Amino acid sequence: MSDKLDDQPVPRWLAAACTGCGKCCIDTNYMRSLPATKSDIRRWRREGREDILEYVDFVGAGVYVLWVKEGVESSRCPFVRKTRGKPTFHCTIHESRPEACRGYPLTAGQMVKLGCEIVGEIEAVALRISFAKK
Repeated sequence: MSDKLDDQPVPRWLAAACTGCGKCCIDTNYMRSLPATKSDIRRWRREGREDILEYVDFVGAGVYVLWVKEGVESSRCPFVRKTRGKPTFHCTIHESRPEACRGYPLTAGQMVKLGCEIVGEIEAVALRISFAKK
């Protein structure tokens, strides 16, 4: 089913409804080979964010990959933390997060594949609306 949604862009207002489930930030498939843009690199240098820059690997030809330290690629974001006492996560670099994270999710299919909690919220609301119409 999510294959049909792979070309469906996600409106920014929907992405703003993030529940903080952290599934994107701890998903191995999404996190592997996550790119950093040149503007990310410039911003982090300007902000003095050596803590972030130490997890960036220059691949070549202006291509940077995130979450690589000393040649080892991490399977999850090193800056995501479990919220104590809650089933959610929070980003410790939210204000300086990479463009790849700022742009998540790109498609509805991506949300479904990762098990994004926003999808469940949407389904619940749609179901209530459907019953209300009857």
